Amino acid sequence: MDLYQILKDFASPSVAFIALIFGYKQLQNWKNQLVYSQQHELAKKILLKTFLSRNALKISRSSFIPVQEMTLSKEELEALKTFEEKKEQGVLNAVNSRLKRCSEQFKELDNLIVEAEIIWGSEVADLSNNFLRLYDKLYRYLETFVRKDGISNPRDYTITDEEIDEALKPIETYFRNKLLR
Repeated sequence: MDLYQILKDFASPSVAFIALIFGYKQLQNWKNQLVYSQQHELAKKILLKTFLSRNALKISRSSFIPVQEMTLSKEELEALKTFEEKKEQGVLNAVNSRLKRCSEQFKELDNLIVEAEIIWGSEVADLSNNFLRLYDKLYRYLETFVRKDGISNPRDYTITDEEIDEALKPIETYFRNKLLR
């Protein structure tokens, strides 16, 4: 046997083994990138939906109701006789519309939180509880107002910007850190 044959017999399996290890490492990197990019995308969606929910919450409790939000259906216009009745119904329609938009945002956020809880554990749900409670508080108040159970004015509602920002802070911090990794 000559030296060339010995080197060839040794080098071929060695090169194949090294290629196998290299390929395995690359597949692991690719798998990690896929997992990371999915988690990164979810964290980004949760942050976006959290901020959209915050905005919907702030708008829902806003005391200003523009005329465009106080639209009445044709049937309502015909059924209501006085300006006061029309104004009251317009305010109720605006509150209902705001409540519906807010409800949609929070429902989508809640779905994303459940998805995140599957990936990162129950601490995600714990972080979002205070923020979701603010929505529940707003919902109960506005529902009572819409049913006219003794609340005179939706403008009396008091969730402050500070409460909203304080409830939002843990969610924002947690998911911003997920985005930075």
